[in-house]
Amino acid sequence: MSPQSSSAPAAALLSGEAFPDYAEQLQAFHRAFAAELEALVAAALPVAARRVVDIGCGDGFYVDLLARRMPESGIVVGVDVSPALLSVAQQSLRGPRCPVEFVVGDLERLPFAPSEAFDFAWCAQSLYSFPEPEAALRAIARIVRPRGVVAVLENDTLHQLLLPWPGDVELLLRSAELLEFAAESPRPAKFYVGRRLPSVLAAAGLQPIEYRTQSIDRIGPPTGALRSLLASYLDRLRERTSTRLTASQQQRVHPFLSPADERYLLDSPYFTMTWLNVLAWGRRA
Repeated sequence: MSPQSSSAPAAALLSGEAFPDYAEQLQAFHRAFAAELEALVAAALPVAARRVVDIGCGDGFYVDLLARRMPESGIVVGVDVSPALLSVAQQSLRGPRCPVEFVVGDLERLPFAPSEAFDFAWCAQSLYSFPEPEAALRAIARIVRPRGVVAVLENDTLHQLLLPWPGDVELLLRSAELLEFAAESPRPAKFYVGRRLPSVLAAAGLQPIEYRTQSIDRIGPPTGALRSLLASYLDRLRERTSTRLTASQQQRVHPFLSPADERYLLDSPYFTMTWLNVLAWGRRA
């Protein structure tokens, strides 16, 4: 197994076209909820794990968390299809306790021999991006040793973020979002995979062990990383749903999504939000 990565500086990649369009929102998410996400890693990582892999590791946030909890005799491997993100991941490590490697690869060509099987596989907010979540988990399970553990951190798009907008606005947006998902994928249910993670683990041949939902609450107009995250989220939601809404529906919805409007959701003095993360893990037979 030999790590591969880009050597370009992270700052250059952030402004380059090689950098995935979701990267900025991903990094803001990690900054805004760092403490809560670290608690999820701590809950799922088996104490005895020595070989750990993060599938779809992105900017390396979870690789870093895992490597800081591992013994010196362990190893953490981050796998992603984006060399640009892996370059950022290499530069963002904050004093890991064990060796770390980064590998360019995807689920169809994971470059690990049977002798390199892992004790623990982590997959965070990547499962929905694969055409078939069950098939993706089966591929991940194949690189885990017998009795090894696979953990999945995901969201349910419908209930991922609870915001204080009027109920009719939320219904219009979520209905339009589902129409767009159905046009994008023959399996739009994958975007709501968080609600059925144990059954997906079981369908992939893994024995479900644990399932939990983490609720993150905030009150007051958001600032810093949280505002960046939520502003990016609302922008992407507006882009995703605009063509699925009538003119009158857009007039009703867009003031809450438009920073220039006085009704912009993030500027409300009574703003509240609840972000729901879903974590489940299972064991290979």
